Amino acid sequence: MKQLKRLILTVIIGAYCCALYCQDNKYGCYHDLRAEGVRLMQQKNYGEASNRFWAALITCAEKPANNDLSDLIQQCQASWVRDLEKSVQQQKEAYQTALAAQREAEAAKVSEEKARKEAEANATLARERGIKAESLRLALLSDMIRQKGRTSDALVLAYLALQMAGPDTSGVMMRAFGEAVRDSMTNTLFSSPNAAEYLQQVAGGQILLLKTAGGPFYIIKKTNTPGATARVVQLEAGFTHVVAAPAGDLFVAWGSGNTARLIDAGGALVATLNGHTEAIRCAAFSPDGKQIATGSRDNSARIWDRGGKLLAMLGAHQGNVLEVVFSPDGAALFTRSADGSVSAWDIQGTPTAGFNAENKLLRRATLSPDGKWLASVFSDGSATFWHAGGAKLRDLDNGHDKIQGAFQFAQNAPLAAVRQGNQDVGIWSAEGNLLQTLRHPAPVNGFRIGSDGARLLTWAKDRVARLWDAGGTLLREFRGHQQEIISAEMSADNKFILTSSKDGTAKLWDINGSILSEWITGAGAPAQFNAGDPGVLLTLNDGRTLAFSPFPGDIYHQMDRGEMLSGRNTARLLQEFNVQFSDALQ
Repeated sequence: MKQLKRLILTVIIGAYCCALYCQDNKYGCYHDLRAEGVRLMQQKNYGEASNRFWAALITCAEKPANNDLSDLIQQCQASWVRDLEKSVQQQKEAYQTALAAQREAEAAKVSEEKARKEAEANATLARERGIKAESLRLALLSDMIRQKGRTSDALVLAYLALQMAGPDTSGVMMRAFGEAVRDSMTNTLFSSPNAAEYLQQVAGGQILLLKTAGGPFYIIKKTNTPGATARVVQLEAGFTHVVAAPAGDLFVAWGSGNTARLIDAGGALVATLNGHTEAIRCAAFSPDGKQIATGSRDNSARIWDRGGKLLAMLGAHQGNVLEVVFSPDGAALFTRSADGSVSAWDIQGTPTAGFNAENKLLRRATLSPDGKWLASVFSDGSATFWHAGGAKLRDLDNGHDKIQGAFQFAQNAPLAAVRQGNQDVGIWSAEGNLLQTLRHPAPVNGFRIGSDGARLLTWAKDRVARLWDAGGTLLREFRGHQQEIISAEMSADNKFILTSSKDGTAKLWDINGSILSEWITGAGAPAQFNAGDPGVLLTLNDGRTLAFSPFPGDIYHQMDRGEMLSGRNTARLLQEFNVQFSDALQ
């Protein structure tokens, strides 16, 4: 009997422990990040502690319903503010003491120049430290009241923090201002019941082509009129692909059939492209938008004019035509086929060159932006550089690593980049010489080469984006995402980095690695720099809302300093938060 009781007790205890383990395992992400945040807060590392609590709140899929993360964030910020207030008071007292010593020295007519200079230096140093601590306190207060919905007041406080700090600003102050700009100035362009899965900017960003998951394509035309909404045209269901002309005035759309339609920016039918005998696989506009090329499962490509008239038929391939690309001058068309070859044609449909290798199947081909070179990657991982006229330049030798992707050519430099093996990115000259190999500690997910070839941005499975120069030197690492990065890009002026991650966030960084702003995007198309007004295009509300958020730096420089400092809101906030060293704002 005793053995039976002991057995029953053992089973009960085991079940209880198992339940505890399963519960802990369920909330593993939450418990780990929360525990690390509490430890950092106890060490008074408030900035990193806040980041851990925010990460747990945003990225942990499973967490207790009654979790205290929001309370911990507020507690962390309040503790930070209290410590800063103490520092401000200490520095203010030190400043007053130093001034008294200076006056005493002057009254006593102390002749020792050293003592006078020392007193002046101490007063200056105490004031500088006090101003720095007070500006940081204002930035934290800005973040705290922003979270309570006081977005306009938060913007003013963050502006004052930057003004008080002067050129010696920290990431905390810039981020507080950036997030105040985000919450008060982000504009909604479009909303849909379905998440956006594809977004393309056309005509310098004035027209957007958006595809929703399980839904139709939309043509969105922005407006420059303040307060006016964007014009939205919904295309009919059934289109699985839509390609835009460079000017955004014409679109070619097709589905699973063997016809395509030309549609204007208002959604009206311009012409139907009839002639292919099997399903269309690809399409492209010429650079001037006057011709359209289509490729099909019927092993042919065709060239049409804007009115839908057939200009030429290209039918020499032995497999589906998978890709069509016009040369930059529009004088030639390149076609890639499932038969493992690439061919070049003139606009009249006459073949002019072939890019093939004996006993090798061509998988990818990339034409350089100036149209002078073509890089081809074969199924065995080898690659070849060609002159666009068809002459073979050289086979590329990158050692033992296979080339695993299409080349990315720099827009304005004779350089190209490509992923080699799993963890390397190679930088090649236009002549086919390997210049540098960028090695990573984890498999590379993607990369972008700058337009001038001077910088290259990579991101890997270790959740880190990295910025390199053309010489292979690692310039900066961008750490902060809790899951893998799915997209990253540099702004046109090379001053900002924009990353999107599987953790459901997008982050805007300055070139020094400080986060300027962060958005909770959820599912949806990755964020991208806006091609028109400086800022970021991104999807919010789990991908269902398309929005534009301006660059914080642009907003800061556009604000009228005199008007901001003399405004009623500023006077009210200076008094409400008992701002010290306010004379530094004069």
